[in-house]
Amino acid sequence: MLFNALLLNALASVVVASPASIHRRQDLETFIENERSVAQQGILNNIGPDGKLVKGAAAGIVVASPSKVDPNYFYTWTRDAALTMLDLIHDFINGDSPLEPLIQQYITAQAKLQPVANPAGNLTTGASLGEAKFEVNGTAFTGPWGRPQRDTGFDLWEEVNATSFFTTAAQHKSLVQGDAFATALGESCDSCTVAPEILCHLQDYWNGTAIVSNTPTGGRSGLDINSVLTSLQIFDPAAACDDVTFQPCSSRALSNHKVLVDSFRSIYGVNNGTSSGAVAVGRYPEDVYKGGNPWYLSILASAEQLYDALYQWTQQGSLNVTSTSLPFFKDLVSNVTVGVYPASSPAYITLTKAVKKYADGFIAVVQKYTPTDGSLAEEFDRNTGAPASAVHLTWSYASFVTAASRRDGSVPPSWGASAAKSIPGQCSAETVTGTYPTPSTPWW
Repeated sequence: MLFNALLLNALASVVVASPASIHRRQDLETFIENERSVAQQGILNNIGPDGKLVKGAAAGIVVASPSKVDPNYFYTWTRDAALTMLDLIHDFINGDSPLEPLIQQYITAQAKLQPVANPAGNLTTGASLGEAKFEVNGTAFTGPWGRPQRDTGFDLWEEVNATSFFTTAAQHKSLVQGDAFATALGESCDSCTVAPEILCHLQDYWNGTAIVSNTPTGGRSGLDINSVLTSLQIFDPAAACDDVTFQPCSSRALSNHKVLVDSFRSIYGVNNGTSSGAVAVGRYPEDVYKGGNPWYLSILASAEQLYDALYQWTQQGSLNVTSTSLPFFKDLVSNVTVGVYPASSPAYITLTKAVKKYADGFIAVVQKYTPTDGSLAEEFDRNTGAPASAVHLTWSYASFVTAASRRDGSVPPSWGASAAKSIPGQCSAETVTGTYPTPSTPWW
């Protein structure tokens, strides 16, 4: 269903008064179980050609939202689509075999999109790969936009022309995975040799207490949910709490989590009276888009990082509180001190229970502001809690599914972070020139 602005505002004013009427009567476990089903279907509804909310979308095209006005999100964003498809691939690996044709359609669609010439350039030089989004029929989007989005270009939110923490971390992980993939095929990946240099550069975003997500910051503080979303994407269930790769349980990632969440406590009306515990979280505190509101995906990401950390501590059999992560833990257990706590210790049990409660608190915030039908928009109003901006946002639904999966202990496979954390003594700029052949359309 398509909503114009007036109708959406009218409906929002009705549902905002009612989340408590149903969702607060549910316990959190019941809400998660019910909402996960809604979210899973919400994703499928937004993928062509059979998604019921995105008629006209080509096969395998993941549409950001069925919203066509205020805002128009009826496009496919390469990044958002890939993050969503990773969730479906994870479900497929875990036994949801009916997803296989849809995943194949997505791969085929990407093979067709990559050679499409667009305002960012063409495939001969690789410049076309810096284009952020396409029309849902697989043709180029030719309007003005924050482009190109490449190694150095516009940030995750397509607003700041800067070097992005998210992009740098994604580059490193991709090169590590690419090298392993090439080796498995008996091939070599010459470009992958620059991975240590990129990891070296990743350290530049750390300021001692938090991650500065874009450099230059564009006049902002640099605090951004970009950093938490990055932690989710580079999460390796087999890795230790490694600061170099900013693993979810690392001291750096936990310190950053606290600083970022705290930056939203006093700026949203919906957070009034919450000096501690989970709160509504947005993209970055200076955000003014659509009024600068909390985003469902930001809140869910804040929970998911903590579920990831809990999984890693369980695998390690211990939890290490450092001077860097101490402020994070003291918010949850005031008398905690620096030290290593084995899983058998009372302190470990106390700390992990507190982290789990904190993580669940973010899910409870989402529960509070989810309409009775379970639909998830992009945002909700910072003062009233009414759903705002694009309706049925695919990324919101995917974020709920992944957070719920991590809460259950269902995690992606290792990508080799433990063996790929060495950095040179001094970072250096190294350029590798690639080749960009036109991909062939897969035959399944």
